[in-house]
Amino acid sequence: MFPADQSTRDRGGVSLGKTFLGLTFQAALALMVFYYQNLSSPPPPPPPPPSPSSSHDINSLPHPLALHVVEAAMAIGFAGSLIGIFLRNAYPVTADIIEKTGSLSAALGFFVVVCMLLPGIFTCIGWLGGVGSLLAFFVALNKMKSLN
Repeated sequence: MFPADQSTRDRGGVSLGKTFLGLTFQAALALMVFYYQNLSSPPPPPPPPPSPSSSHDINSLPHPLALHVVEAAMAIGFAGSLIGIFLRNAYPVTADIIEKTGSLSAALGFFVVVCMLLPGIFTCIGWLGGVGSLLAFFVALNKMKSLN
């Protein structure tokens, strides 16, 4: 057991896995609604060509590959969080690694969404957030290894 995890459970606090479990479930529902709304609506008229001053059209749909990446990230995040919760008592170290992996996946999915919504040069904000999350994950994983 890790002292921080134990103290969180003793105080009755919510674990990271439970938090991301709820968030990824909500994100999956939102993606499902988005998907079925697009299936039931008629195709939109072709957008006008973008103006030179605007590199991002707010009315355009996100790239399908980016949506699939977000869907996969949310699925991995949900599964990792749920598995981490189930294995918490039997295999605490394994559960913690799986839970953190699921949380990282959900966070990276969030940053992909941010990159899809931000215009032009501001997409670097999403990428910086994703890289920062990835680095924090590896630091936490390294710290876990050194404790064992």
